[in-house]
Amino acid sequence: MNLASFLRHLQFYAHIGHNVLGGKEFLPNHAFLGELYAGYEDDYDAVVERMIGTGVKVDLVKIHEDALKNLEEPSTYEDCFEYILKKEEELCKNLVKISEESSIGTQNLLSDIADRSEMRQYKLKQILK
Repeated sequence: MNLASFLRHLQFYAHIGHNVLGGKEFLPNHAFLGELYAGYEDDYDAVVERMIGTGVKVDLVKIHEDALKNLEEPSTYEDCFEYILKKEEELCKNLVKISEESSIGTQNLLSDIADRSEMRQYKLKQILK
């Protein structure tokens, strides 16, 4: 899955969790999931615009089809946050690989995405303690 699809997948997953999960911790978790999906959307948009701007052929339908593969509805906040944390860790590993082949400007974008991911990972780990 390419980076744009990966970010879109995370956006969709967090948005689904935001819409369907409830319970004792609804208000803080609902708000946090709202922050997550909005952040993934912003990163997705920045990546797609960078791809277009650097001459990469972008197939938006394929990006969305790939993002929907293996997309499931979370059943609990804990499951949701554990899945997102796992994907955040995977995201950072992928960003390192992609960065090695990228221009300095794109490396800066990828670095910014990694920085935000590491902050989200910290928050997710605190929630899951």
